[in-house]
Amino acid sequence: LERDRRLALISEDEHTSVLSRHSIKHKLRQAWQLHRTFQRQAADWRQKHLLDRANDLAARQHTRQAKAIKAIKHREATKQRFSRIRRANGKLKQGLIQIEVKDPGT
Repeated sequence: LERDRRLALISEDEHTSVLSRHSIKHKLRQAWQLHRTFQRQAADWRQKHLLDRANDLAARQHTRQAKAIKAIKHREATKQRFSRIRRANGKLKQGLIQIEVKDPGT
């Protein structure tokens, strides 16, 4: 818990202080704003990272940068597509095959 507090950049005073309901709501609102900001920036950061990877891959494999970018973008699009499918289907709690057993007593 202590390590998580330090990683989240929460001071010892702030961690041990008692907050009112209003203060808690205010801090939660700030955290959500920061979260949404990072979500908006995540796509740009991901594209920049993929471009850096493409440059590195092209240099290592002595291929054209356009070919490396195309391969990485294809892989990324496939990853995002299957991620959307998983999100749409929801979490599977059971296997794909289900067997119905009728109770002979009923």
